[in-house]
Amino acid sequence: MRGYRGKPAMHEASAIKALVGLSNLIADAAGRIASIDVNPFLINAKTGVAVDALVVLNNAAARSAAGH
Repeated sequence: MRGYRGKPAMHEASAIKALVGLSNLIADAAGRIASIDVNPFLINAKTGVAVDALVVLNNAAARSAAGH
């Protein structure tokens, strides 16, 4: 993150913002999310972006939350 072998440092705030956002999403979902896969998450000296993501729902918890 902080640069190595002459490479510039990565945008640390983008990584932190993404991790906090994922954490909040999981907490707000109250057990309805079974897993989240973010791949790749590209980050450079200016920004970071999730290129692709997969969210797998916990179907039993989701049905229960929906009242089914």
